[in-house]
Amino acid sequence: AILAQASHSLPTAWAAASPDATTSARAAAAAMSNGEGPPQQQPQQRQLWQCGLCNEVLPSEREVTQHLREKHQSREARFICISATTLERNRHGLFDREAPEEQQHHQSLVVPFRPSGPSLQFLRRGDQVRLRPSGPWHEAPSSIPEAQLGAASPLHTQLVWRARGPGKVPVVERTPVSASRASASRRVMWLGVGAHGHRVNEGELIKLGSFTLSVRQVCLEGPPQVPRFSSHRDPETAPVRSDQPSLDRDSASALCRICLGGPGGGTPGAAGGGGDEDGDEGPLILAPCLCRGNVQRVHLNCLRQWLRMRYSVENRLEQPGALALSFKPPGCEICKTEFPATFQAEDGEEPVPLLTSLPEVTPPFVVLSVPKGHGEDRERPHGERCVFAPGGTESVLRIGRQRGTELRLNDSSISRIHATLEFRDGAFLLRDNKARFRTLVLPTGPQLLDGRRPEPLSVQAGRTLLSFAFLEAQQEAAAGGGGDLAEAPGFGFGPDGVVV
Repeated sequence: AILAQASHSLPTAWAAASPDATTSARAAAAAMSNGEGPPQQQPQQRQLWQCGLCNEVLPSEREVTQHLREKHQSREARFICISATTLERNRHGLFDREAPEEQQHHQSLVVPFRPSGPSLQFLRRGDQVRLRPSGPWHEAPSSIPEAQLGAASPLHTQLVWRARGPGKVPVVERTPVSASRASASRRVMWLGVGAHGHRVNEGELIKLGSFTLSVRQVCLEGPPQVPRFSSHRDPETAPVRSDQPSLDRDSASALCRICLGGPGGGTPGAAGGGGDEDGDEGPLILAPCLCRGNVQRVHLNCLRQWLRMRYSVENRLEQPGALALSFKPPGCEICKTEFPATFQAEDGEEPVPLLTSLPEVTPPFVVLSVPKGHGEDRERPHGERCVFAPGGTESVLRIGRQRGTELRLNDSSISRIHATLEFRDGAFLLRDNKARFRTLVLPTGPQLLDGRRPEPLSVQAGRTLLSFAFLEAQQEAAAGGGGDLAEAPGFGFGPDGVVV
């Protein structure tokens, strides 16, 4: 009886709470019953343009440019359109493309930009993106009142003119405060990777969901060589000194921790026989890790044989001639320290490979470094190195969560095929595969804002996405067609900064 009474009262409550929704639902049902098909959707609202200096909203692009020229005396400046999309909630520094429309706040700012003017920096207060120039330029030095600047969050992004060649070019870069910090947090400016691709450079950081990969090495030409499998932060070589204990050779403290042999043999009994120090086991050295005490000594050949049996390189690309090598760096099972790829017995000597089973790869190839697992993730205790060598073929390295991908990252923030990497026109290009959480790259320098770019320059700072483009192309297209600038086909910005 209670359930029946509740079922009768629920439609009445819904109708009282949302009469418009109930009326529209009834109209749709009546139209379907009469065979008229679903009702036509209402046309989308006309895009509004906002002056970046005084925040005045205007109905068309032509009116906002005229407003800037007359009110702010910006006749000699170049106009830049900035499409800003801010999410209501912070998703741990991830920009969700599939977020509901009611949780996204869109803005279309137009700002004048002069070569002689100061740099323009951006702030976010709530869901609104505002402009704050770094010097006196117009009557309102900031689109946010000074009393509210303390509650605004900096986006660590600035628009500035930089000298290049005989003149100056506009660039988008990190602010001086952000660039001075060696930080790759989610709040700094990340460069968005579009469908046209990004040229991968050595030392860059690539953000895929919650994973941050590093480009360990980019080799485009040269003889076959062993790629850099060592860690990005650790030195390439580590000094390994021969152990010369002051105790007797038959002392129990001078034993190899693998074979339990002394400096002269493979067994404790052979150690007392006074064998050759450079026998089958090799010299007794200090292990290249943080172990101390009785476990800090190991024979060189014992360590090499143990690493050769325990660690191997796997090719995950079935296409003949191409390589997608997966290698998990070895480490000490006691102190959890990653072993280096090579070592030097003494300063000035030639480095000797510690891992003798690493293959030689013919350029061009690229080495990507995957960080080590966190928490209970035991799949990558010391990370992973992925070497991609197309070998003259048109093979593509797929990165994603799906089984069978050449570089698999098993995480809910990674799409099935999140991004791809291929070799085109003498460079490795990283392309975003329309992943839910965008593919980002930490820029190592200023990004040129060129009108010939196939897509707008897109950057992300936290939960805000900014896209930069010039308005000259839009003005020319509208002037040729005789229509309004906002109605000119082929130009405009979507929610994720893609030209629509």
